[in-house]
Amino acid sequence: MDFVPIAGGVKDIYKGINEGNGWMVALGAGSIVLDVFTLGGSSLVKGGIKTGVKVGARSVASSAANGGGQLLLTAGQLHKHHVMPQQFRKWFAQRGISNIDDYAVQIGQSTHLKGVHGKGLGTQLPGGRNSQWGSFIKANPNASPSEIFHQAEGLLKRYGLEHLRYVPYK
Repeated sequence: MDFVPIAGGVKDIYKGINEGNGWMVALGAGSIVLDVFTLGGSSLVKGGIKTGVKVGARSVASSAANGGGQLLLTAGQLHKHHVMPQQFRKWFAQRGISNIDDYAVQIGQSTHLKGVHGKGLGTQLPGGRNSQWGSFIKANPNASPSEIFHQAEGLLKRYGLEHLRYVPYK
């Protein structure tokens, strides 16, 4: 497909969106731009060069998807992620934080489901975040709101999400 003008780029964008891989989306967009600026000229030389560049770029994209880089905001579906897990909503309210829906961040689907809640995406997104909250709550049953926010910010930093602004969940 890399020898067919524009089609290879569209394929890469589609694949990147489905996999939540922002690098692959960017690669596809770059390929389309190259095709447009070269007027879609389909020479074997240009196709060969694009294929070589894409093989290298796909390796980078794959590495990023597997923990070599963060895929926080991708062109794929964005998810709102509660900074304080819903399963502990009652405990947070008892501790003075009455509306955890005020504290969410938007992240890519793969980052959310695999990197934060699932088994992880490499060392920067280790997964199992709710169990870490459970351990904190067990060790600190009477935590103050200040201690809870300190824990929340620490976990955001651990997962590389500390730069994201809070958004309302609903």
